[in-house]
Amino acid sequence: MFDRSKISAISGIVGWQQPYNPDYAILDATNLASVSGRFVNENELAKVEYIKDSQDYAGISAANFNDKLVKLQETAILDVMDKVFNQPDFIDRQVLYRFANNKINTDSLPVGFVGYEIKKDNTKNVAIEIKRDLLEFSGAGNITLVLYNSNKKAIIESQLVTISSDLQEIELNWRLDNESPLYMGDLYYGYFTQGVSVLPFKRDYEGADVQSAITHLCIQNIQVPDATSGDLFDLTLIESAEESWGLNPDFTVFYDYTDLILQNEFLFGKAIQMQCQIQALTIGMASLRTNRNEREGDTMMNRILVELEGTTEGTGIKKVGLGDKLTGEINRIRKEIDRLQRGYFPKGILSITRTR
Repeated sequence: MFDRSKISAISGIVGWQQPYNPDYAILDATNLASVSGRFVNENELAKVEYIKDSQDYAGISAANFNDKLVKLQETAILDVMDKVFNQPDFIDRQVLYRFANNKINTDSLPVGFVGYEIKKDNTKNVAIEIKRDLLEFSGAGNITLVLYNSNKKAIIESQLVTISSDLQEIELNWRLDNESPLYMGDLYYGYFTQGVSVLPFKRDYEGADVQSAITHLCIQNIQVPDATSGDLFDLTLIESAEESWGLNPDFTVFYDYTDLILQNEFLFGKAIQMQCQIQALTIGMASLRTNRNEREGDTMMNRILVELEGTTEGTGIKKVGLGDKLTGEINRIRKEIDRLQRGYFPKGILSITRTR
């Protein structure tokens, strides 16, 4: 998995060469730039002239045409990433407490912050999401769920919840991917007790307090006496706790390749170039227009097909098509990614214990 909105940031890894023909020399600085030094129209059939003359709207403006080329590259980037990272990304998903709870007794709330400390092991390219929480409180009232990261003072997520039943599901979808500057910090999830009128149910029935073992995570019940809402509390004041505080968060853990892609963008340059060329040629084949510069009858169409699909042995000429070349490049990238993963995904799970 990768964050598609963040991956679009590498748009510009390949570019376009300005045509010599002044009638078509309309490319802007964005499309002329190429971080990798590769250009889409190095392929003679992916000429800017062909692409512009193949637009369904003959009167397309220079600005709109440039925008179309930018979108073509963004689509190509995502297509390449989908091809490279096509393995399952899911690692684990569990609620913290799975066993039945007897909702009779309640815990008293100390003054301060209560909740959980969440530590991730040192496995790289693993992301966490708190999908929801199954809240178990007695009474009615409001609490504000908050999430801190040890790398930042300010609250990174918060949500006001009105408690109206003894089991209340609240959707959160709080995601910490591996590209964020907060990725490697410890998380603190819970709420401040000042002004809270509801009481959390005790998990004192049989195995109700047994926590799920969630892959790559170590989760500790904590309290921070006298902490007040605002910036992150003093971490040296954190105390271990036995109470569950009425919270039962639902965690998803998954592989996230966003940072790997952004830190190794040159690895994908050639594949993105070829994918852009394939898309450019496809524009010509799908065009509603027919003119001299776009496709010179069946001859040009045949050239495009050969460029895309290659030729067979029966023709007497063997040519590898762009599609097969791209497949070969994708396989090369995967091998390189495997090598990188041996550094990004070290074996072993970090065991964390707390001594207070």
